[in-house]
Amino acid sequence: MERRHFLGIGIATGFSLILGRCVYDQHQAFPDVTIAQKEAVLAACVPIFLDGALKGNAAQKQKAIRRTVQGCIAFINDLPKGTQLELDQLFEQLSGQLIIFATLGQWQYLTHLPLSYRAKWVEALRHHGITLLRQAYEGLREMIIAAYYVHPEHWSALQYQKPQLGIQE
Repeated sequence: MERRHFLGIGIATGFSLILGRCVYDQHQAFPDVTIAQKEAVLAACVPIFLDGALKGNAAQKQKAIRRTVQGCIAFINDLPKGTQLELDQLFEQLSGQLIIFATLGQWQYLTHLPLSYRAKWVEALRHHGITLLRQAYEGLREMIIAAYYVHPEHWSALQYQKPQLGIQE
């Protein structure tokens, strides 16, 4: 057996073991996509997409993040079942270690990454060569921003005035 052949087999075996471990861990930890898995991905993305819009102290920011995540989950639950299944697949992939490793080179779950690495991960999704990941970025961004600005207390930052409905006397 030549050295080159031996090294190729070693690399292929190592990659197979890593891929197998990742798939096995994902299906053991999350047999189906759960609300907690969706919340983890959304909570990791909200501070990045709303950078500069989140005001106040840490407790107020966490409250706004939780409220935005809950709004996103409510929106997803109102979608047709087919769309929900597609989003479940997306959240399953985004919450796994393999996509983080492929985009960042970090072998951790998204929730364990520091904010700076999550920002790099989101930016990697935005400019990724795979169209599906770019679409995932756009969809997450639009949904998170809509869930945040749906509340009237955030309208002043946009200089938006509440419309006057009804007949005035």
